[in-house]
Amino acid sequence: MSEDLVNEIEAINAIYDEHTLQKIDTGLYTLSIPSQPVTLRLSLPTDYPISPPSILGTESVGDEVKKGYGNHVLDQARELLNSIWQIGEVCLYSLIQELGATLEKEDEAAEAAEAARQEEAATDEKGEPHHPPNHPAEETPPPYEQALLLPPNWTISNPIISRNSLFIAHATPLHHPSLYAPTLTSLVSGNNDNSTTAITTPFSHKKLSTATHNITAYRIRIPNANATTSSAPFTVFQDHDDDGEKAAGGRLLHLLQVMDAWNVLVVVSRWYGGTLLGPERFRIIGEVAREVLVEGGWGGEKAGKKGGRKGKGGKK
Repeated sequence: MSEDLVNEIEAINAIYDEHTLQKIDTGLYTLSIPSQPVTLRLSLPTDYPISPPSILGTESVGDEVKKGYGNHVLDQARELLNSIWQIGEVCLYSLIQELGATLEKEDEAAEAAEAARQEEAATDEKGEPHHPPNHPAEETPPPYEQALLLPPNWTISNPIISRNSLFIAHATPLHHPSLYAPTLTSLVSGNNDNSTTAITTPFSHKKLSTATHNITAYRIRIPNANATTSSAPFTVFQDHDDDGEKAAGGRLLHLLQVMDAWNVLVVVSRWYGGTLLGPERFRIIGEVAREVLVEGGWGGEKAGKKGGRKGKGGKK
């Protein structure tokens, strides 16, 4: 097993579940796709990544999925692998990300189609949407217009220290991409006192300007007021920033996707302690981010973990 493969396995299993990429025999591995009921069987040559991996088939498929879904995921994975792989570069993490994003878009499209079908079914003979008696449709201002008038309200994770590196995560509601920059600035500069935490630590949010990295990611969906049966019910915005911690922002965004977290900005701050942590840093980034998202109520059905605290107050 090459050093590149060893490092890639450690990184993937640190970011996702510890059994995401597992060796089952010489040159044979299983790859569990996060948030999907499908596990793939891979063949990795001894000189990988000089030679490309092969996707042999599905190792397992969940019981409650529609017929043919496993083969669909298999076809998508093979197509993506052909476009991702480059000689001499590891590619399995990119495959997980790209495949997850592709399948998520398909799920969203299916949900939009089902919502459109239900809306059409609820339309009366005159072509007007049906509303229960005495309950007319109400128009409410978009949440982001209200948010413009309110300071951010932050939830803060427990700090984690590993070999003198400190990690803390913050999360706050975010309802429009135009609010990203001022919201982040208010946190990093310390001009915001609306925080929720039960932690007493010298590394409060007013110290974030001294952090080595402030890694960010957000996901937003805004209802389309003029959506029709043939158009998407939401406009989706999502983005991330590594802030010098290479690939960390993309991993943070993927965590939001896995947890089905919407309308939230998460910021993971790291103070580098002088010792390279290797893949361990990604595990810790994911841990503090997951904690703050669950604690703040953005965990969704896919979060899978509970924990964290909240109280009123305020190898690189």
